[in-house]
Amino acid sequence: MNSFLVHLKIKEASFPGIVVLGEKNYSGSFKKISENIFHVNFKQKVNLRLNEKVGLKSRSKFFLPLLPIFTESNKKKLAKLAKSLNDNISLLSAEDVVLLTVNNEKALNVIYLEDFLSIERRKLLDILISLESNKKIKLMDLTNLYSCSYKVFVDNYDKIVDKLTNSYNNRLKTIKFSDIAGQIIFHPDSIYFRYLLEKARSNHDFRILKDKLVFTELPLSEQEVLMVTEVEKVIKKNKLGIFSINSIRKVSEFDIGFINNSLWHLLSEERIVPIDEKRENFIFSDELTKIINRLKKFKRNQGDMIDIISFREISVFNRKNIILILEYLDSQKITTRIGNNRRIELQV
Repeated sequence: MNSFLVHLKIKEASFPGIVVLGEKNYSGSFKKISENIFHVNFKQKVNLRLNEKVGLKSRSKFFLPLLPIFTESNKKKLAKLAKSLNDNISLLSAEDVVLLTVNNEKALNVIYLEDFLSIERRKLLDILISLESNKKIKLMDLTNLYSCSYKVFVDNYDKIVDKLTNSYNNRLKTIKFSDIAGQIIFHPDSIYFRYLLEKARSNHDFRILKDKLVFTELPLSEQEVLMVTEVEKVIKKNKLGIFSINSIRKVSEFDIGFINNSLWHLLSEERIVPIDEKRENFIFSDELTKIINRLKKFKRNQGDMIDIISFREISVFNRKNIILILEYLDSQKITTRIGNNRRIELQV
């Protein structure tokens, strides 16, 4: 680092100075920001530490390093930061430095503060976790300690979610990262940007490619919603307790592509449940709930063992479908197969 805010009591507003560290001298440019707070820029990298006295050559003066400055900052920004320091300069702690620096830089690899604070990585991580738990910063990476201010995180997260929501509602399948990055402070190649995208998955499902994201699915148009309703009516009208694309195709005039999209929509809304590993056969969620409730009643009244004949009476399925649904119930540990019968594992 070669830029710092330091505590120095001297009347001059600006001056060049030579700093003595060990056996080396470092040339720096000092500019007063506020009362007893100076911004110093060195011509080369300097290892300063928080509140460690540093002598000025040719002057009987010492200064105390307060904060490292990682990116170029204008005088107004530095003055605001100096005011924060003046309020608690005598009690400045490692936690204060982390919070002030992250807020000033908006986003930062906090490992860069490790030497300045003279603390171990474990202690630095404890500070970050404490600040995040109090919603003062957002810790994005436990390995490299990438962090940003909590306000910056919330503002940028909201902007990304708004962008995704608007694109999704307008049925835009693909969004270029360049279209998102123009609205937030993080570059698309940065870990901060990728972190925000991953967090946004809780609102929308999408795939992340090299320079864009692609929605896994889009909302249905009004016409598509009506057609999905028609598919649902066909299934119920023909009493297809267990149904597949092929079984729907046999009793309707819908093409396979449309049936597939309709089932995908019903599945995404959790109105149907796949009952095999290949996700080829489905049952309506409410019908599955009825079967489970009937199994509970059967166990309560007739015991925990049920055969295929008894199961047919409570489900009204044919033998082929009964086998499919029983295998599904076994996989969900709702029942356990014992010979040709099942033991009901449900609590009643």
